[in-house]
Parts: sequence; C-alpha cells; structure tokens
Amino acid sequence: MSKLIAKLQEWTHASKQELIAVTTLLGLTTGAAIVSYYRTVATDDRTRQWLRQLDSLAQLAERTDSVAVRDDEPPAPPNAATEDRPARRNEPKRPPSRPINVNTAPKQELMRLPGIGEAMADRIVAARKERPFGSPDDLLRVQGIGKKKLERLRPYIRTDGQ
Repeated sequence: MSKLIAKLQEWTHASKQELIAVTTLLGLTTGAAIVSYYRTVATDDRTRQWLRQLDSLAQLAERTDSVAVRDDEPPAPPNAATEDRPARRNEPKRPPSRPINVNTAPKQELMRLPGIGEAMADRIVAARKERPFGSPDDLLRVQGIGKKKLERLRPYIRTDGQ
C-alpha cells in the first residue's frame, strides 16, 4: 500500500495526507453511490412485485365475474333503481363482463365501454351503418379512436369478422 501511495505522490506531486484524504473521499462517494443504486433497484423491484400482485387480484376478480355469467343464460334484466338515474361524471364505468359486438350493440351498450361516451357511441353507430367493422382494427376509422384507445377497448370488443 505504501508503494502505491509513493507512486501516486510521485505522479501527482501531492503530500501523503492529501492523497489519503482524496482517496477516503473517493471511497466514501463510491460507497454512497452503490448504496443509493441498490436502494433504487430494490425499491423498483418491490414496487413491481406489488403491482404484479394487484394485477393478479384484478385478473382474479375478472375471472370470477366472467364465471358468474355463462354464455347459455340470458343477460340479467337491468336494475330499474340504478338504470333510471343518470350516471355521475366521477363514477367509474363498470366495463362489460364479456366482449361486445360493435357491429350489433345498441348505443347504450357501447357507452359501457371504457372511454366511450354518448358522442363516440353515435360515431361508432354511424360508421358501422356506412360499412360494418371487419375487425377491431377497423374502429380506427372512427374519429376520436386512436391506437391507444383501441388497445384499451380491445379486451371488451368483438366483431363478426374476428
């Protein structure tokens, strides 16, 4: 170690105390950077793990919703107490439990889709009157539906052409 310090003194023309002080500061800074990096990585991993657990819970809830509604039974009649009152702006929509056929669904059913309001549902109905949708990608021709919105809608929609 003293040979290394002697070489550094020769190269830098610094005293032994100056070299020890600089080396100590450099070591502490490097150690702090390593600890900071580890904390960041460990926090990101914990956050990702927590988000994965939330996603799995959401998927479990969706599966239990879809199990409750079988394909061979007719849909439940709408609840008059909740259907008569207008939807509140801040109240989140409950997406459909099974995919909606955008070629045949009425306007009210289209409005249950996430991100689809009354005006957008009207545009979808008008577009399908001109030309039915062959695939979900054909919804891109509706004004106001871009790639991001289509990806959000994809799990909840279907067409005859699929």
